[in-house]
Amino acid sequence: GHGEEAWGMSDAPLCPVEAVEGGTIEDSGPHFTQLDFANATIGGGVLRNGAVQEEIRFLICPELIVSRAIAEPMATHEALLMRGFERFSNYSGYGHATFAFAGPHVAAAGPPAETELLAIDAIAFGRDAQTRLGQYSRGAIERELNKAFVGFA
Repeated sequence: GHGEEAWGMSDAPLCPVEAVEGGTIEDSGPHFTQLDFANATIGGGVLRNGAVQEEIRFLICPELIVSRAIAEPMATHEALLMRGFERFSNYSGYGHATFAFAGPHVAAAGPPAETELLAIDAIAFGRDAQTRLGQYSRGAIERELNKAFVGFA
């Protein structure tokens, strides 16, 4: 398995990571695996009242909504990789107060890019300071490492 012992004994090198200040995940380009900070039920509140990262992505790339019909809620050892979708809309704002349609998205000329979207859900620890401390427990950290490993492997 990939438990605490396996992580502590691993001598595998980490892959290169590029962090970019500013911009949005969906504007990073097709040559990157783009991350969906997902709800365990893919798409989160896209068909209800959600208007944050995952829901916005599903609204501007509506083909992603199909995944709600074919994917069960993710278990602790699962991630979901989606390909073959296009972006149709631009937007402005974030959340209920400011999120708005900002016109059609015009893709670059040439063949459609093969964008990858990797959905990995995290545990919601809430707003209470004491409850949030749970995210630093060995079990919670191991769960997130395993989830990332499954997604990026």
